[in-house]
Amino acid sequence: MSRVILAALLLAVTGPAAGKTVTLTLLNADSEVLRCHPQLAHFVSLPAKEAAPGDALQWDWSLDAAQGALFMARDDGRRMDLEFLLCGRAIAWQETWAPVPLAGSDLGGGALRFSCRLEGRMTCRRASP
Repeated sequence: MSRVILAALLLAVTGPAAGKTVTLTLLNADSEVLRCHPQLAHFVSLPAKEAAPGDALQWDWSLDAAQGALFMARDDGRRMDLEFLLCGRAIAWQETWAPVPLAGSDLGGGALRFSCRLEGRMTCRRASP
């Protein structure tokens, strides 16, 4: 159910690109390598990124404040909305992945920070800036 809600909140829409950039940072607070896969609209995935324990991953996204969506522009100018950010341990990704809880986040602040650690599955919680 939470995936359906998140997908509805971050549903891909067409239209002009918004101007503000939001930096999304994930701190690896686990003892093993963290791997994250951004999943975009239309079943498109960005390459996975990995972070050693204590390191962080970072992405810069454009913000459509009216839609409450983070997106990136394609080469042809159309936008691809971030639908899910899935993270897990690199050595056992399929067994440990979970979505980062972006729904309900204040996207207008320009930065989102999460701290991630394994708790059965990967758990990412909002962290202070």
